[in-house]
Amino acid sequence: MSFAITITPDYFRTVGAAVISGRDFNDFDRESTPPVVLVNERFARQQWPGVNPLGKRLRLFYGRNADAWRTVVGITSNIVQKAYGGSESSESLGEVIYVAYRQRPPAFTNILALTRVPPGNLAATVRREIQAMDSGLDIGAGTPTGAIEGPLPLTERFRWDRYWSGAVNAGLFLTFAVIALLLAAIGLYAVIAHSVSRATQEIGIRMALGGTSRDIRLLVLRQGMQPVVTGLVTGLAASAGFNRLLQSQLFLVSSTDPATYAVTSIVLIAAALFACLIPARRAMRVDPVVALRHE
Repeated sequence: MSFAITITPDYFRTVGAAVISGRDFNDFDRESTPPVVLVNERFARQQWPGVNPLGKRLRLFYGRNADAWRTVVGITSNIVQKAYGGSESSESLGEVIYVAYRQRPPAFTNILALTRVPPGNLAATVRREIQAMDSGLDIGAGTPTGAIEGPLPLTERFRWDRYWSGAVNAGLFLTFAVIALLLAAIGLYAVIAHSVSRATQEIGIRMALGGTSRDIRLLVLRQGMQPVVTGLVTGLAASAGFNRLLQSQLFLVSSTDPATYAVTSIVLIAAALFACLIPARRAMRVDPVVALRHE
């Protein structure tokens, strides 16, 4: 996916990225000068593989309207960017085109400032300087035309703009997963406990014939864990295939992360063992004489 972002000179220095080939935008890139663009490495490799992209030309389309031909003057490193499209926005490490601000000003602008002091200490100063430039601007009002929101630290903006909804959804999924795990453990316990109660005579016979408590425990655990292991293997295989559909929702995280599968498997096996151990301990305490008389 390719998308365009409008920036000013020194944008990459501010965000800690770099122009690795060619030049950055400067104050001479204006509406009256030839249109230029920067592209990131991923865009350059995708569009011009094995060819130096500097000097190449491209056009941007805004809806059905074609923009002027623009010349590539620089290649930038790959960084995560937010692409806006209609009412939706998404963050991507995809193919990005950068347009000079003075050649095509956007409808709204985010201003980034790099500081060595706590950002909160500069909030009042930033508001004062902005109002000094244009006293008609409404600072902190939100989204209406002419209003300015902020300023606020970029980490806080990420927390609310990017991570908040994801964190809420992740919390809900985790809650549902814990509830499902508890219900599964309780169900497994009930099944094994009922099976043990029905096999009381069999357990008594095994113990009368020399079966030890360890043998009885292994018998119950084998009976309970066999379907768990079968279901776990089947579930992991199905998950590996289904998670490919979720790859577009993940960033720098594999949909087949081995650590995630390992932790999930350990948690499920531990919960199943705990659910089986209680009936197993009860079966180990069965008196063979009483068990043989059990009906």
